[in-house]
Amino acid sequence: MQFKNTRNNFGLIAKGFHWILAILILWLLSVGFAMVGIPPGPDKFWVYALHKSFGILILVLMIGRLLWRQISPRPDPLPTHKEWEDRLAKIVHFALYVCIFMMPLSGWIMSSAGGFPAEFFGLFALPAIVPKNEGIFEFARNVHGFVAWSILGLLALHFAGAFKHHFIDKDETLQRMTSRKVGLYWGVLFVLVAGFLWTSPVALRLLRDDNSKGEVAEDSSGKEGRDEALKDQLGELDKDAWQIDMGASAIRFEATQSGEKFEGGFKNFGGKIIFDQSKLDEAYADIWIDITSIETGSADRDGQAKSADWFDTSKFPRAQFVADSFSKTGPNQYLARGALTIRDQVVLVELPFTLQVRESPEGQAALMEGVITLNRLDFGIGQGQWQSTETIGNEVKISITVVADSR
Repeated sequence: MQFKNTRNNFGLIAKGFHWILAILILWLLSVGFAMVGIPPGPDKFWVYALHKSFGILILVLMIGRLLWRQISPRPDPLPTHKEWEDRLAKIVHFALYVCIFMMPLSGWIMSSAGGFPAEFFGLFALPAIVPKNEGIFEFARNVHGFVAWSILGLLALHFAGAFKHHFIDKDETLQRMTSRKVGLYWGVLFVLVAGFLWTSPVALRLLRDDNSKGEVAEDSSGKEGRDEALKDQLGELDKDAWQIDMGASAIRFEATQSGEKFEGGFKNFGGKIIFDQSKLDEAYADIWIDITSIETGSADRDGQAKSADWFDTSKFPRAQFVADSFSKTGPNQYLARGALTIRDQVVLVELPFTLQVRESPEGQAALMEGVITLNRLDFGIGQGQWQSTETIGNEVKISITVVADSR
């Protein structure tokens, strides 16, 4: 068997690149259309990870295929080919190459922008090629879907050309990429197999339940009403309470998915803080967090976080931290002890924090910063198969920044 191409035939290496890529691409399209309908769980994460690994493999194989074309040029066109056929074939091949490169690259961008891990068969993690950004994530996802359909359309043209040359023109086009022994019966078998591989992703996409996308929509008017209700439950602020600057304050968290870190935060929170460095025995804090305002850079992940297996925000829309014991541990360093309630699970926690207070003509301004590590399973966050920490880690690092003033 000839490894390199000749002027009349493709060699073994070129054929190998062609058919391995063809099978992988059609198989991955089927997996891609099907996996969005898999119920949320570790199995879904495993399928997504496998999908990404094979996508990167396709990217590597495409680079190898192009390099091999430089080493071993394509065979000459057959004299039976018409000029318009050669021109159309070149256009389709070029468009296919562009789309095959765009497919894994858009997936890689999507993972990076969504803060999702991307590993190559568990051997190593791929670096993020764009910062986490929900707008980029949605754009890359739309490109990914568009390119998938473009590949299917271009492959349909590719198959139609092979069919015409083999069964109508009866030339050697198909035989050059397969075998000289491919006649009528093997040609029919080829058409059936190729048709099945092409039909599978299309059928899976058309039969997929659109309601299985996993995104959770929320009525904005209901959310605003709930936010107001949460604030009202705390009552009026005492005259000595600190006023929280919501624009400058933040509650962020860091967790792991498949061993890779991802970050998020809560947009809405507030509460009552009474704190005098000279009167720590009178210090008090009652902080609420609107769990429905969670933001991780991915609408899919945010929706999953609100589901019954996780925070179950339909029943437990808020978390609450009530601290009534404070002690000084060093210069500008303090320790708050209190009860943290999430999903109706109450856990006593100790929050170390630093505090910087400065005087101003309007009163006092304070900057509080604290970091605490919690175990999600202590609060029942992650039910059923999510209780396993293999996919989502147990430890969650919480970073708190509060800017407040007292007037």
